[in-house]
This record gives sequence, C-alpha cells and structure tokens, in this order.
Amino acid sequence: MIEVFHKDGRFKADGGASWPEKFDKVATVDLPDESYADVFRLTNSIEGGWWDNAGVTAHFDSPAFFEVEEHPGVKGTRSTSVGDIIVLSDGRVMECASFGWDLIDDGVPDVLPDDPDLWRGDTTNGPKGGAK
Repeated sequence: MIEVFHKDGRFKADGGASWPEKFDKVATVDLPDESYADVFRLTNSIEGGWWDNAGVTAHFDSPAFFEVEEHPGVKGTRSTSVGDIIVLSDGRVMECASFGWDLIDDGVPDVLPDDPDLWRGDTTNGPKGGAK
C-alpha cells in the first residue's frame, strides 16, 4: 500500500510546503512499492475522477476534498502534481518531480534507536551516512 499526500495550499504566494505538516493525506493506492511510478497515473483525473480508479481508496474526509459547486453533495479534489508526496510501505518518502519521483527520505532515521526491533529500512550500514 502506498499513501498519497497533496500539498496544502500549493498555489499560495508563500511558495513551498513543509513535509509533513503542510500536506493532506488524500488516498491509499493498492500497489507494491516497486510499482510506485503508477501512482501518478492512478491519482490523476484522465477519463473521470481519479478517486474512482481501481485500487485507489480516496480519503474523502481529508481537508483537500471539497464539495463540487456544480454538483451538490459530490466531493472532489485536484490530481497529484509536482511537489506532492507518496510514502511507500517500507517508509521511503518520495516527491513528485517534473519527470518521475525523487527520493526525499529513505525511511531510515538519522539516529537509529537502541532497540534494533524499531529500525526501518536497510540498516546494514548503520544510520544514514554509513556510520556505525
């Protein structure tokens, strides 16, 4: 399962949004991590609302969804765009780029907890940077 987060207020004059405080979870996509590139297509409205795509669970309670003025009682939101975030099941965090996805967090904490059972991701080289 891959979680999808849209930037809050992406068109505001203040520019960027900080992860994760300024993002809203809009969907969960039923895909294995290695298929993360398909999230963009599945969360874009191409032939209809992306929330109707197979394998996509929309989080209609998210603040990113709003009532569509022309269709009372119907909620919608924008498509996934540059700057939005996905979180893979292994903890990696990726940002939608102009072309593809950029890894912004490998899911391994900067400082590993003392208890190895709490570690996530590849810890064979210790904390980030390879220090032991």
